[in-house]
Amino acid sequence: MKSEYSSYPDINFNRLFEGRSSRKPEKLKTLFCYFRRVTEKKPTGLVTFTRQSLEDFPEWERCEKPLTRLHVTYEGTIEENGRGMLQVDFANHFVGGGVTSAGLVQEEIRFLINPELIISRLFTEVLDHNECLIITVSEMALDSPFCVLLSGS
Repeated sequence: MKSEYSSYPDINFNRLFEGRSSRKPEKLKTLFCYFRRVTEKKPTGLVTFTRQSLEDFPEWERCEKPLTRLHVTYEGTIEENGRGMLQVDFANHFVGGGVTSAGLVQEEIRFLINPELIISRLFTEVLDHNECLIITVSEMALDSPFCVLLSGS
């Protein structure tokens, strides 16, 4: 029998304390760094969450309306050069992917850079193929996103 919460991602950090993955202690260091910062200085940013879905998908091949200009670059990093720009992650139908376990790719790294995003796992059921969660963050939590995660300090 399934739990009533089986369609939600795991919100607990207990899986970060089990096993021998070298990634887990680094994740914990990053989270501890975040919690230390927000207890020393109250955050002033705002995070909003909006779940949206499409019933009918656009037929792009028949669309005659011009789309907006798009700039794509391979230079820089998302964290430094992507500030103020739209960032898209489409890796997992459970928001945050494996952030509270062993995962450490795009989605998990984004959630570790902005740990305030982890709260979305508490109220966001598994996303369907036609759904997305739009998260708007007005301020980055960490000045140096990878201060602990990748430096090992």
